[in-house]
Amino acid sequence: MKKIFWIVLFIIAFLNSMIYAVIADNTDTQTWIRINQIGYLPNSIKVAVLVSKTDFSFDEFEIKNAQSNEVIFVSKEIEIKNAYGPFTSTYRLDFSELQKQGKYYVKAGSVKSPEFEINTNVFNGKADFMLRYMRQQRCGFNPFLNDSCHTHDGFTIYGPMPDGTHLDVTGGWH
Repeated sequence: MKKIFWIVLFIIAFLNSMIYAVIADNTDTQTWIRINQIGYLPNSIKVAVLVSKTDFSFDEFEIKNAQSNEVIFVSKEIEIKNAYGPFTSTYRLDFSELQKQGKYYVKAGSVKSPEFEINTNVFNGKADFMLRYMRQQRCGFNPFLNDSCHTHDGFTIYGPMPDGTHLDVTGGWH
């Protein structure tokens, strides 16, 4: 139980710091730039997506060095997309021409993306990381917590069986 408490406390602190970092970097809290958080290969297609819940317009976007804030790449190649879900303004930002390895972020108007990396080995070890995450999200035995979850809470409602019939649904995903 103590282990779970510390894990939950760590997650809350981490998420709180991430939310603060995003808010501190962006003056527009209704607009986000989404990037591939794993990173990009130098010769691959590199795209970011800008979404806004307000009417948001800009003429160009920049890719900046994450350490020095130096502008590395500027583009006016902005593909305007239709409204999507809660977003009234959506854009596709292609920066595939940038092949220099390093750590960067995208800046469009007052909005800044999270940092990302362009590197030839950006995917090294990522498959193992993602599989470990998926194993942790599996219902039943959780290897991270060394405990089981959701082993007795599968019950039918509105089905062919009587309401409240217990079903073993371990093995699904959170």
